[in-house]
Amino acid sequence: MSLEARLLEKLRRVSAEPQPKVDEPKTLPPELSTWRHRFDGFLPLVLALSRSMLVRNICAGTLGAALLTAGCCRGTTLQVLMGLGLLVASQRGLPGATEFRKVETEAGFYAKSSGVCASRNQKIREAMQAFMASFVPCPWQQSGELCTILPYSINAPRFGLLKYERIWLAADDGEVFASDFVFPPGGFDPTRPIVVLLTGLAPSQHWTEAAGFISDAAGYLTCRANMTVVILVARGTMDTRVNANLFHGARVTDFRRLLETMDPCLKEVASDAGVAKPAVFAAGYSMGAIILANYCGHYGKDALL
Repeated sequence: MSLEARLLEKLRRVSAEPQPKVDEPKTLPPELSTWRHRFDGFLPLVLALSRSMLVRNICAGTLGAALLTAGCCRGTTLQVLMGLGLLVASQRGLPGATEFRKVETEAGFYAKSSGVCASRNQKIREAMQAFMASFVPCPWQQSGELCTILPYSINAPRFGLLKYERIWLAADDGEVFASDFVFPPGGFDPTRPIVVLLTGLAPSQHWTEAAGFISDAAGYLTCRANMTVVILVARGTMDTRVNANLFHGARVTDFRRLLETMDPCLKEVASDAGVAKPAVFAAGYSMGAIILANYCGHYGKDALL
């Protein structure tokens, strides 16, 4: 039996949770079960464009010019007034839109300038300030929403279709949550680190633009770096069932349960292979990053990371 199969077998045994059989299209992550350019990926792009002040002003100006021209040609006073109103609004800015680069807090790294981490924080601050000073956004893609959604909608997956192995775990409150394991093409390598990815908020059935980040990171770490990736599926996403206790970003027990389940299994498989237990790292996206920071602050040196 391969190391990969042995690890999965031990995880399923230690989890003490029956592994439910789910229809394959619902078990597979979204990049395997949905077309990247279908409507569920196009809708966030439309919504992001509608919130952009530049797009709103262009649309208002174009419509206003058309109404003004039509009103002048037909001699319709109402169309002329509506056209003039839209033209004026497009120049002054429509209400409710998001201005490019208008933020309440200047971008940067905020941390204490004293204490044991002062020198490290200063280096990070200087590096980030240098990066922000040299960063020039794309002229037609300056908002954060467009920078997030457009690459997902346009770019094809860099690493093809990944194979996921789902493990179900029992939470402390009686709920059940899932985690997806992605192994390198050559199988599980106990000498290489394991990376746990924590996702942010997502729709109930499919990740939209978030799927591009998760699948791309999983593909790079497995195919290029020969690492094993574990994706912690947030409660209620990916069509996983929630009975009573819904997802909330302050909960760190699901992540803790996953790490506690993985720890003895990794030690046993690595010992059988004659190597030390592989190091475990974690990275969070959006709300997942908040959960990870909260978890590290809560468990400290006992974080199993």
